[in-house]
Amino acid sequence: MNRLDQFQGTRLTRNILSQKEGLDFGQIIREHKILLVPLLASRIGETNANALGQMIREMAQMAAMRQPINARQASMIMMDEYRHFADKNRTRSAPYSEPRKYRQANVIASQYLGQLPKDIQDTIERNVATHIAFGQLPEEAKNVVKRFAPMAKELS
Repeated sequence: MNRLDQFQGTRLTRNILSQKEGLDFGQIIREHKILLVPLLASRIGETNANALGQMIREMAQMAAMRQPINARQASMIMMDEYRHFADKNRTRSAPYSEPRKYRQANVIASQYLGQLPKDIQDTIERNVATHIAFGQLPEEAKNVVKRFAPMAKELS
């Protein structure tokens, strides 16, 4: 069984993928709409949830890139539990730096950085403009202190 067969193996994912009229991500961006996509691994399986999440992220980024330069609308992609959607085969910085050129922000959340492959952690570190940190593991706190160095010195 190949990956496509596995991906389309459940009735729910087949129904999602075989819609006659799909989502128009360009329209969603132009009309400032909100699209919520609950990808529950318990309902569609972890592999399907991950693949759909990656596909949705890519489609939203492509829609932002297709906008005319003089009429680009700001948009945002928010992904919780990002480790599921981080494309492990794509270590270059494009998924994180390219969207900025097209007025698209990426908000990614994960419980801790260690959940992400090291190459993706490095790519995120080099391309993220705004960091928000909450409770940290001791090993990760050392990196967070470096990231927030000027402010961390003031607080200590």
